[in-house]
Amino acid sequence: EIIEEFNNSIYHIERNANAKILFMDVSLKLFRWFTRQNKLLAEAKESS
Repeated sequence: EIIEEFNNSIYHIERNANAKILFMDVSLKLFRWFTRQNKLLAEAKESS
């Protein structure tokens, strides 16, 4: 998932996307991904 996001970002940069907006978008997506992963790990710990 993360690699796919970075690949999409590279594609958009090559197409002259606004770097500031792109960086903000990727940052938010990564934050959501890490938050989701953290919740899954916490749930797995509680289950065991």
